[in-house]
Amino acid sequence: MFAFFRRLKSAVSSIHTMMEKGEEPEDMLNQYVLELEQEVKDGELAMSKMIAEEKLLLKRLKEIREKIEKRNHQVIESIETGKEDFARRVLEDKLQLEREYKQLELLKDYMEKQSKEGKEKLNELKFDYQEMKIKRDMLNGKTGVANARAEIKHSTLTNYSDIGSELDREIEKVKATIKKKSERG
Repeated sequence: MFAFFRRLKSAVSSIHTMMEKGEEPEDMLNQYVLELEQEVKDGELAMSKMIAEEKLLLKRLKEIREKIEKRNHQVIESIETGKEDFARRVLEDKLQLEREYKQLELLKDYMEKQSKEGKEKLNELKFDYQEMKIKRDMLNGKTGVANARAEIKHSTLTNYSDIGSELDREIEKVKATIKKKSERG
């Protein structure tokens, strides 16, 4: 049931490994989000299996309870009709069913506790998953804005250097013209 939480720990350690290798934050975050998404799916599958097992257990408890009630009636009828040997066997069966019922009730309580804990952890995991998706989207947005700014800055600098070159040529032309006029005149 809780295998997906162990895998989550390994996913976190792999994120740390990627960070040590100097990988891109966007790639790391995307990988982490994918791993969290898989953990959520695994957790939901585990919870659905646990719920199915709980339903089967409740069904079995109901069946045993009905058998116990039936044995009670059989014991009373057997004693009233003088069939004491049959009443003794039915009573033994009833006692066995009651022991089984008590054991299954303990199991049901344990499963309910595990189910509650599993649901809480799954909800935490889903919350973490949503939070990571938001952080990934924000990082991707910030990266997009930074790339756009860099492009604009590069484009602007390229344009300014082109304009500067043109201005230099025009200044040289004006100087040449002034020099020609000063030489003529």
